[in-house]
Amino acid sequence: MKVLKGALLLLLLAVANAKPDHHLGHDHGHDHGHDHGHDHGHDHGHDQCHVPKMLARDNLQPVLGDWVLVWAVSDRQKNQDILRTISSSRVEMRLQEDNQTLMFIERNRLSDKFINYYINISMDLLHNPRQAPHPFKGKMEVDGVLVSNNETGSVNFYETCPNCMRIVFNMSRAVFVLNYRKEGHHQDVDHMKADHDNHRKMAECLGIEHDQPYIYDGVAGKY
Repeated sequence: MKVLKGALLLLLLAVANAKPDHHLGHDHGHDHGHDHGHDHGHDHGHDQCHVPKMLARDNLQPVLGDWVLVWAVSDRQKNQDILRTISSSRVEMRLQEDNQTLMFIERNRLSDKFINYYINISMDLLHNPRQAPHPFKGKMEVDGVLVSNNETGSVNFYETCPNCMRIVFNMSRAVFVLNYRKEGHHQDVDHMKADHDNHRKMAECLGIEHDQPYIYDGVAGKY
């Protein structure tokens, strides 16, 4: 099944330069109910990585609903610069009638424009521990005008805190760690700060600098 990928990554990838993929080479056969307790070897100078379990593709309930992006980083400075122009980013995640596809609608408010994405994510990509690359095709709407964007890479969902969602996009030209909160659970900034250490640890496991993350301010309105 073809998989369409969009999200704010299509905008970011449009300006990203070529860069080797990063991989999470850990075994996902162990169960962890939190964001640590899992050792992992990798190529970025860390002897251990503590990462959450990947979301099982037969357990979609945790990712369904409406989400707000609260913390994000990329491995490319150009992408980090674009992240800083985002006022707010919201995602609607719905299960299609075939029960095999997630409808992913993202609405981004930037400093000077609105950008929306309409994508489908196959369940086959919801648990991809080997980071097998897949072609992605998606559409991006900029102020009402649709354009196409294509990429190659992988997408993985990770178990995390209640009312939270973490997605790692490992693309041919960039890597992104995106952390969301359920709509209605995204405005307590002080409470969300307690999760920042876990977000940073995930970025470190991917060899991504995290000194300039996108952080939601808790007040940007709906649109």
